[in-house]
Amino acid sequence: MTENATLTALKWRYATKKFDETRRVPSEKLEMLLEGGNLTATSLGIQPFKMVVVEDPKILKSLEEITFYQSSIQTCSHLLILCAETNVDDAYVDNFIEFVAEARGLEVSALDGYKKMCKTFINGMSEETKREWLKHQCYIVMGNLLTVCASLEIDSCPMEGFNPPALDEVLGLHKHNLKSVLLIPIGYRAEDDKFSIMGKLRKPLEDMVVNIG
Repeated sequence: MTENATLTALKWRYATKKFDETRRVPSEKLEMLLEGGNLTATSLGIQPFKMVVVEDPKILKSLEEITFYQSSIQTCSHLLILCAETNVDDAYVDNFIEFVAEARGLEVSALDGYKKMCKTFINGMSEETKREWLKHQCYIVMGNLLTVCASLEIDSCPMEGFNPPALDEVLGLHKHNLKSVLLIPIGYRAEDDKFSIMGKLRKPLEDMVVNIG
């Protein structure tokens, strides 16, 4: 059986630790990547996240200490920062419902049931639970972005290892009602990145799947 193109791309990708600093991700590919992130499924469909893009070398340089001097940040073409919205409340839901109604040519009242469900779910969480829930949405987006990167032959590296409060302060993310959750530096692998020649290693599929019923 011929291998699916998606699986081939996923086997090609790896967590790139060093990028080729002479190569930049073209704007058209970056746009496709971000569109892929925007199309990600999220809980309730309300998209409570933002994708912050950084490509200015001076700004990337200012993040070195915050990101523990990791070479993937120092050498990337662009840095994607996945952020959770901090103002997901009744007003956020109202604005989202109005957006849906306008986009689908509906009266806002036609979505009253959906709106009530969203508000009941969100307001039923403690602040701590809500923060974790919002973080989870960013992880869903990350998975999609890594797959889209692979399909576009863009190298990437998923990262949790950084100081979120410090990064938020440096970039002024609070002004946008955002908190950073995850980082994805992107670019093209350097020839001397030793991890690029190691090959994909994963447990056998039969060890990872449990069939019940």
